[in-house]
Amino acid sequence: MEQSTPNLDLPYILPSQAQKHVTHNEALATLDALVQLAVIDRDRTVPPEHPTEGERHIVADGASGVWAGQERGVATWRDGAWLIVRPRIGWLAFVEAEDLFCRFVDGGWSPIAETVDGLQHLERLGIGTAADPQNPFSARLNKALWAARAASDGGDGDLRLVMNKEASANTASLLFQSGWSGRAEIGLTGSDDLSVKVSADGATWRTAFGVNHQSGTVDIPASVRFDGAVSCGASGIAPGVMHIHRQPGEAAIVLSAGANSAAPEYVGQLRARPGVGIALTNGSSSWWGLAVNTQTNRVGIGTTEPVHKLTVADGAVGPATDNAHPVGSATRRWSTIYAATGAINTSDARDKNVEGPIGASAARIVDAVAPILYRWKIGGMEVVETGVEKVPDGEDAQGNEMFVERTLTEERPRAGVRRHAGWLAQDVRAAFEAEGLDCGAWGLDEPEEAESRQWLRPDQLTAFLWEALRETRRDLAELKDRQSR
Repeated sequence: MEQSTPNLDLPYILPSQAQKHVTHNEALATLDALVQLAVIDRDRTVPPEHPTEGERHIVADGASGVWAGQERGVATWRDGAWLIVRPRIGWLAFVEAEDLFCRFVDGGWSPIAETVDGLQHLERLGIGTAADPQNPFSARLNKALWAARAASDGGDGDLRLVMNKEASANTASLLFQSGWSGRAEIGLTGSDDLSVKVSADGATWRTAFGVNHQSGTVDIPASVRFDGAVSCGASGIAPGVMHIHRQPGEAAIVLSAGANSAAPEYVGQLRARPGVGIALTNGSSSWWGLAVNTQTNRVGIGTTEPVHKLTVADGAVGPATDNAHPVGSATRRWSTIYAATGAINTSDARDKNVEGPIGASAARIVDAVAPILYRWKIGGMEVVETGVEKVPDGEDAQGNEMFVERTLTEERPRAGVRRHAGWLAQDVRAAFEAEGLDCGAWGLDEPEEAESRQWLRPDQLTAFLWEALRETRRDLAELKDRQSR
């Protein structure tokens, strides 16, 4: 029969043993020394001079005196002597001096924290929750901190989180969920290009933007909204401003179309050229379709050197629909029209249904309408500067609001200066209505408004003057014929 227990080496009470209480008390004392093991320290090589009853220590290496040869053993002061027990593998002890737990393994005591620091090849790890095969590393917490190891601690001050996937077709990404349903994903999803995707329901995903891993080109298939500044090649831009700068050369926005984005059809460019301003060109920028000279505030079509507010280099300017649109209006009239010819190219006989000659009404209309000399009550408009105002123009790099000065102007009418010769529209109207004629020589700016301004078409009056002149010539010929008889 064994004399003691196999693990703690506690003595058994044997049959017919005398003084059984001695053996029993020895076992209790050993249990008292080892159960809920807490030692004062683990770095002593000699016993303390004045130990207290039950005081415990882990004997350090290099022990001497009564502890000689008892290294790593648990020493307990009991009944005026040191009871030293040899530890077994897996024992745990709390060390008061270091405020930590140690375990006995591989013949020595080591802090449990060091054991945790060296955890390797774990199949699962759960922090605040249980890990499972689908999520072998799981954490349930409110905050997480990753800090770089400083150089003073043996690190280099950097911090890099590496996520590696097996092949290009696999995925390495960060998935953000709301209520366990995916809403955003950032990473390499199915390719080596970086992408940012979003979803409204966790099922249908849309790519917000992607970055080509070879060229660095950014692809934005969705719409883009900018509330702050956007700068290309420039700095110090105020919020709400898009600034594109190229040095040297011309800054440009290139427009293309077509089903194949890899080989698009370039249809136009919006370019900025020093000394010219802003221009809209074709796909190769070889033809300048529309140019705005920002120095002279002039616009050119087919030219980058407009000499007027609007200059057309070649080709005709016409309305989209024939005989349907006016030039100007009753309240926005051109002051002067210059032309090399005043011909009206609408007199082909094939375009007209002839109803008859004008006849004697021409002379009566000429007699009824008296030409007059006049000056315009409003001969034109003058632009007058009335002051200067400061207009907000974003913020500077320090966040201070910036302003620009803008000149305030006002249009004021001026009286006509030169004399003109002509007719009054009201007189012409009365003469034509007396003859029962309406041939477009007179009209209202607003046909539905009887009191609106009236206008004349002198080209329509020319035919009546011509007919009156013909009648005068006939009468003159008759007088000459009578005199010759």
